[in-house]
Amino acid sequence: MKIIGFVGIQDSNGMDPVWKHFGSAFEEQFPGATFCAERRSYDFWQIWKMWNYRNEIISMYDTGEDVIFVGHSMGAMIALAAASRFKKSAVREVVTINAPHHFLFGIFALINWCVPIKSPVLSTSGRYDEVIPWGTTYSKAATHIVLPINHHRDLMKNFLGVAEEIAKAAKKLFERTRHE
Repeated sequence: MKIIGFVGIQDSNGMDPVWKHFGSAFEEQFPGATFCAERRSYDFWQIWKMWNYRNEIISMYDTGEDVIFVGHSMGAMIALAAASRFKKSAVREVVTINAPHHFLFGIFALINWCVPIKSPVLSTSGRYDEVIPWGTTYSKAATHIVLPINHHRDLMKNFLGVAEEIAKAAKKLFERTRHE
């Protein structure tokens, strides 16, 4: 199984510690799986770059091997959009971390052509998120957790072992839903 990290807008520069923490935490919870963070540079108005990012992930990883998506911020929105387009690989779960699901009535879901997916979703919110203060709960999530973190800084420091907490919650949801 592959676990694919989708970076957010600000993640491609300087967020390497975040993905290092998430990589080791997810590989520990999912023995035998390999974690890969796919870095792309884009901004919120660069819709074509988001579409290209989504399409590149599909062409690289829709190979027939099961996958789990872990997306931070806008990367989570792109992960949701990619999940609905995988044809050969089963997307076993999507983890959204501090994602702008409801910004401007869901504009980013519309831009990325997110459609409902069959995969279970774990969404997380940062209680002190200064970037997305309106909340990041995904209404169709199978599980949602609120963490005592902000949008970037606490993730980079792995504050309170947040990477491990998210990976454990993902494993719990995976175990609960894998036979459905």
